[in-house]
Amino acid sequence: MFNLHSFISNISTISGNGKQYINDKKILTAIAGFGFFGYFTYNIFNVNKIDYKYVSTCGDTITSNKIYKRGVFYLPDKRNFDYVRKYNDQITEKGTIVNGKREGEWYEHTFKYNIYKTYVNDILDEVKSFDLKGRLVRLTKYYSGEIISQTVYNEDGQCTNLPDGEIIVWKACMHYPNNNINHEIQVYVKLRVPKEAKRITPFVNHIPEEHKGRVEYAHVEDIIDKDGNTYDTAVSFVAQDVNRELVYVKGKDIKPDSYNHNPNHNCSHGIHVHLYKNDCDRWW
Repeated sequence: MFNLHSFISNISTISGNGKQYINDKKILTAIAGFGFFGYFTYNIFNVNKIDYKYVSTCGDTITSNKIYKRGVFYLPDKRNFDYVRKYNDQITEKGTIVNGKREGEWYEHTFKYNIYKTYVNDILDEVKSFDLKGRLVRLTKYYSGEIISQTVYNEDGQCTNLPDGEIIVWKACMHYPNNNINHEIQVYVKLRVPKEAKRITPFVNHIPEEHKGRVEYAHVEDIIDKDGNTYDTAVSFVAQDVNRELVYVKGKDIKPDSYNHNPNHNCSHGIHVHLYKNDCDRWW
């Protein structure tokens, strides 16, 4: 067994049998050579308070369940402990390991969001994401680790999931006067989706959200710019060819070549839309 004693000095209290306990706030850093797990380092902080951090040679921080799987033998109890990860003294992740598995609520802090994940026997059950102002931006529920439902909110606190029934939605598009691709005008296409038309709000695992949905077909009610000027035609803002077949014409129905109802496909066949006009602005 690897003996940590040969790597350290001036540590006041260390017990044997592969378990190390450090008094107060002293820091123990052990460097292991090339072995079964390769070259790696252990950084263990405040062991009596059960705060752990694993840092690989490339600087990646590995979560606590991977600490156990990667063979860290020097934790007080490598199957049951509270895990805390810090960056510049700020907590970026914390949670509880029970019998070697994530259990209960785990907290994760990112640059712009606070995320609360609930685990049952190491399997995701629910994820709530909040912005730094405390506003809920996404609620995702899981079954056996797979997403079964997701509710998304925009910056105004509005739920952006597409509801059933006849609805009005918006699409970010471009109008090209006289088909001149060098002269583009940003426009909003107002679409009426009949109650019979299929629609889906795709599941997403990234934030910030795009707040987009996808519909099978729709009727073009209006085409306007930010100043309220109206236009007769428009194409998707991603289109570079003004002669594309899918042209939005005021007063006409619009239907794509096909429609994908799978919520696990974020970008696919169908008409991508927003429930609220202001969410179109994120594309410009």
